[in-house]
Amino acid sequence: MNPFKKIKSYSSFSTNILLSAFNRLKYPYKLTFAITIRCNLKCKTCYVWKRKPANELSYEEIDRFFKVNGFFNWIDLTGGEIFLRKDLLDITKSIKRNVKNLVMLHYPTNGFLTNKIVETTDKIASLDFNNLVLSVSIDGNKDIHNKIRNNEKAFQNAIATYKELKKNKHKVYIGCTLSPFNIDHFDNFFMELRDYIPDLKYSDMHLNVYHYSESLYSNEKLFWDKDKAVDLINDFIKKKGFAFLNPIALLESAYLKNVKNYLRSNQSPFKCKSGKISCFMDPVGDVYPCSGYTVAMGNLRENDYDLLKIISSKEAASLHEKIKNGKCPHCWTPCEAYQNILSNLFLRRK
Repeated sequence: MNPFKKIKSYSSFSTNILLSAFNRLKYPYKLTFAITIRCNLKCKTCYVWKRKPANELSYEEIDRFFKVNGFFNWIDLTGGEIFLRKDLLDITKSIKRNVKNLVMLHYPTNGFLTNKIVETTDKIASLDFNNLVLSVSIDGNKDIHNKIRNNEKAFQNAIATYKELKKNKHKVYIGCTLSPFNIDHFDNFFMELRDYIPDLKYSDMHLNVYHYSESLYSNEKLFWDKDKAVDLINDFIKKKGFAFLNPIALLESAYLKNVKNYLRSNQSPFKCKSGKISCFMDPVGDVYPCSGYTVAMGNLRENDYDLLKIISSKEAASLHEKIKNGKCPHCWTPCEAYQNILSNLFLRRK
């Protein structure tokens, strides 16, 4: 990438982080966009696969959206399984073409379609994004992961995908969700993964916790041993160690240290600014403050694909006020937590 364009992108990102701390942003700098609810696995932690895809935004609509709203610094593409969209490469080309100050493009995958994932990612990487970051979801050893995914090939395919992406020099992590389904087997998880990936380091793993979300996961509220989860997270933090000069690792460290507070209190550890600094968009164009909120601020198709019309609407203002006063579902997912950590750098916690 042209070094001047790179400097311009990072300057825009830094400015937006600073402005977000003082509630002076004109538009969100981060977008989490579920581009499909289609999925090829039937996970116990997520029931998206139970929903029938209908009326999802076409490529032409998505391209129009990014033409109108090219102001993001950070985009997460999610699903469902995003590689089930045949136009995924075209979508990323639209992002590259229209979002001029993008610093990071991230997407997760269940890793099942190894060849397609690797080939498409190679092509996406050739578009020369500032930072292209991937995470392959693996939630336990072979037996545990396959039970969670309800597929006997899920683990071996995910491992193969991770190794191939790593071999091709992509910035890829293993994303693990700590949940009631794997909490009793998490102690030995890292060493068991090393049987398949000998050079694996704790810094190659990202850990988050199970969340209920009607709008994103369509899953269930589950009760589980949160004290045990806190102990496991503490142990993971110690083993992972402190990361110097790595912004992603520093953010994850802050996330993990505060997820313990969330698990104990069921309250977001920081003042939440979702809907202003970031937003979540589903496959049919409904825009929410975050992936945990079930009330939409508006729909793209009804607002000329103009996000600014939606976030400045009366509906959005009402939701912003509720979030400000803590009358929201409360969550601490990486999709929402990271930018809220950044926006509170200069302020006290709640």
